[in-house]
Amino acid sequence: FNIRRIQNLTGNPLKYKPAVNHVSTLPTSHLLDVAEGVVAAIERLGHVVDWACDGDSAEGWLAIATYDLIVLDLMLPDADGVGLLRAMRARGLDAAVLVVTARAAVSERVQVLDLGADEYLCKPFDFDEVQARIRSLLRL
Repeated sequence: FNIRRIQNLTGNPLKYKPAVNHVSTLPTSHLLDVAEGVVAAIERLGHVVDWACDGDSAEGWLAIATYDLIVLDLMLPDADGVGLLRAMRARGLDAAVLVVTARAAVSERVQVLDLGADEYLCKPFDFDEVQARIRSLLRL
């Protein structure tokens, strides 16, 4: 599948999930500039990042790795992010999910949060806010 593997650990101890020494994240976005910004924001927090540029890549990563956080774009080129979220929760995946999307309708936000997303962030957004929401989601 089409992915880029990035390892960037700061060595700083993290308080989340004592059984692991790092937080593993899977951002999904087909927009290169958004993906690079999100990946950089996550790396600055010292987390391991696997980037998926489409639904197939996301499904591939989810089949072989465990994640503490998934940053999910709802508008992937080959998949609907809502369907991907529904499938993840149906399989019992309990990773925190931060949705980033251009879809701003209140009904859409409510639906996605009710399906199991933990946060919902509308584009355009500031990457400092992305980092703050990630810190909040991973807080004990």
